[in-house]
Amino acid sequence: MKIKQIPQPRMVLFESLLGSVANGYTKVTKLTKIAKLLRIHRDRDDLFVEGKILQAIGEEALRQHDYPVALEVCDLILQKNLEHGWELCKTVGRIEDLPEEIFDFDRRLSLLSFALAFCPDSDIDAHFEILNYICKEFFFPNKV
Repeated sequence: MKIKQIPQPRMVLFESLLGSVANGYTKVTKLTKIAKLLRIHRDRDDLFVEGKILQAIGEEALRQHDYPVALEVCDLILQKNLEHGWELCKTVGRIEDLPEEIFDFDRRLSLLSFALAFCPDSDIDAHFEILNYICKEFFFPNKV
């Protein structure tokens, strides 16, 4: 099969790299450099590409149940205001069984607020889901 036949073959290659090396996803800086060398989504702006790369790294960290790395990636997404990482922030923000020392109320709320701010208007279900979760968990925690 020719690489050109795969839609966005560079991203497929990058994602296979993430899963092929044990703990490879933890090397966020190196992976970001590799993604730039691969020229993933070369027709898009740098912020879009960086958001997609960090999202892929964070998703692999979640698959490996490495929540500290997933949180680190979410922190980078928030610091750089990479709107395309909103789904990862929503997913991580809803993880319930993380220790309070690494995932306190403020951190969880900032991830969910970011997800709510950048969720596309067309995805009204995601908006409702995030708002419902925030209300249930933060404002009315003892209500069923």
